[in-house]
Amino acid sequence: MSTTTRKFKTVITNTGAKKLAQAAAPDGKPVRLTHMAVGDGGGTLPSPDSKQTRLVHEVWRHTVNRVFLDATHQNRIIAELVVPPETGGFWIREIGVFDEHGDLIAVGNTAESYKPTVAEGSGRAQTFRTILTVSSTATMALTVDNTMVMATVDYVDDKLKEHEQSRRHPDASLTAKGFVQLSSATNSTSETLAATPKAVKAVMDETNKKAPLNSPALTGTPTTPTAPKGTNNTQIASTAYVMAAIAALVDSSPDALNTLNELAAALGNDPNFATTMTKALAGKQPKDATLTALAGLATAADKFPYFTGNDVASLATLTKVGRDILAKSTVAAVIEYLGLQETVNRARNAVQKNGDTLSGGLTFENDSILAWIRNTDWAKIGFKNDADSDTDSYMWFETGDNGNEYFKWRSKQSTTTKDLMTLKWDALNILVNAVINGSLGVGTTNALGGSSIVLGDNDTGFKQNGDGILDVYANSQRVFRFQNGVAIAFKNIQAGDSKKISLSSSNTSTKNVTFNLWGASTRPVVAELGDEAGWHFYSQRNTDNSVIFSVNGQIQPSNWGNFDSRYVKDVRLGTRVVQLMARGGRYEKAGHAITGLRIIGEVDGDDEAIFRPIQKYINGTWYNVAQV
Repeated sequence: MSTTTRKFKTVITNTGAKKLAQAAAPDGKPVRLTHMAVGDGGGTLPSPDSKQTRLVHEVWRHTVNRVFLDATHQNRIIAELVVPPETGGFWIREIGVFDEHGDLIAVGNTAESYKPTVAEGSGRAQTFRTILTVSSTATMALTVDNTMVMATVDYVDDKLKEHEQSRRHPDASLTAKGFVQLSSATNSTSETLAATPKAVKAVMDETNKKAPLNSPALTGTPTTPTAPKGTNNTQIASTAYVMAAIAALVDSSPDALNTLNELAAALGNDPNFATTMTKALAGKQPKDATLTALAGLATAADKFPYFTGNDVASLATLTKVGRDILAKSTVAAVIEYLGLQETVNRARNAVQKNGDTLSGGLTFENDSILAWIRNTDWAKIGFKNDADSDTDSYMWFETGDNGNEYFKWRSKQSTTTKDLMTLKWDALNILVNAVINGSLGVGTTNALGGSSIVLGDNDTGFKQNGDGILDVYANSQRVFRFQNGVAIAFKNIQAGDSKKISLSSSNTSTKNVTFNLWGASTRPVVAELGDEAGWHFYSQRNTDNSVIFSVNGQIQPSNWGNFDSRYVKDVRLGTRVVQLMARGGRYEKAGHAITGLRIIGEVDGDDEAIFRPIQKYINGTWYNVAQV
């Protein structure tokens, strides 16, 4: 297997994959690829990344030339872009395919090439194709605006090949185009055969032997039937008919006009007497106002009379268009001449203004507005998009009712209507449960991602990090966690903002520590600190309201000075003191203890009582004990 890495490739973006997955759902709508763009990659050949939402550096964008299925791979869809000769002046290293919403569906790189313009002396059309492999071609809508398509050589070749291999070759008829059989016959009455040049030549040869209908130049002595007396039509008059007519005219004249010369003199020797009289009579008419108005017009070429008032006429100039229209014999011919056939076709299937039903989609080509207006109130829907590369495109809703307007979303099931949400000037009110599939930012965008809510700061808020786990973040740092049965602080806990108490853990202990507040009937209040092995110490308030402090072990202060100054560190008997005993009573010295007696003979006052002071050692000094 080759280990060579493909240098050029096309990938479906994450956005494209998500839309294709949605399109594959039972009620999903196919993805409609409408635009492609090329870029120079910022000067270097880029590597396509599925996380891309735009090209590295786009230089030109246009509607797709066509989108079609790969004839050899039924799960492949090919999007084609044609860069015309007059467009150029840039390098091409990357290609992007976009849907009707402007989202990047696929991105790829291509071999570097420079696209010149005609002005640079090397203009040419350049075609780019991007192949997309999908699980189902039904997720793609293979529709393109045909008014924007440029036929490529491959497209024309494919169509010709398809036509050659098809059997759609109908015979021609008097009403439809098609194939015909040739015939050289000149006397055939067939309406399905086509005449060959040979047949046409034979007919033309015979025709050339005939005199033309208009101003024929006859030779020889042509003959014509003699019309009956009194005939008055366009039939050719024979010499016999003419002579008979002249004779009748002369015979019917009075004696003063019984010759042709006398008749000619009486008619003013006008060879065109009939025409002269016809013209003279044409200028006369009954006294009718309408006819008089028309008769008063000075006729001229390309003039057309029309009435500007009651029995008032004028002339309009008849243009070539007007003459062409008047020359048409049918309404259909006039519509065809004016180029209105498509308009008529559209009007035939148009939606009526009142009470009609629209089937299929409704598309507005430009930034149009759909509005409902009543009195001074209105509701409008619009779309803002300055250009295909506009990064600030959006759909907007607007209502106006003197500040009382608002949006209301409602649902109706059977006869029950339920309000779901209202949006007023200053508040959004959600009336049902709301589910947000993604992160939520309040006053800012959300940088925590997942199922989280940020408040004011894009990385400060709450995030759900597992079943029953809610974490609190501050500047992307996790500081607290709530779970069923426990709340965990990952940072120090502080009470107060000036003179404060802090609780923290370095996370180096081998056991968990618990601070527990509890009580019982004999021990009303106990504040206890311990770990998993047992308690360390506690402070307890008793039923008599006294307080004790108990330690499970020894107290080992680092400085004993405080203890030394308050407690007896040692006890001893001090220096011996001797006192003679006399007869009668005798008591020990205060703070002393008798440690010995010495009796010499009788007790007569010379016997010794030996004492030593009892001493205590406090803070470096020996003190004699006091005596009560």
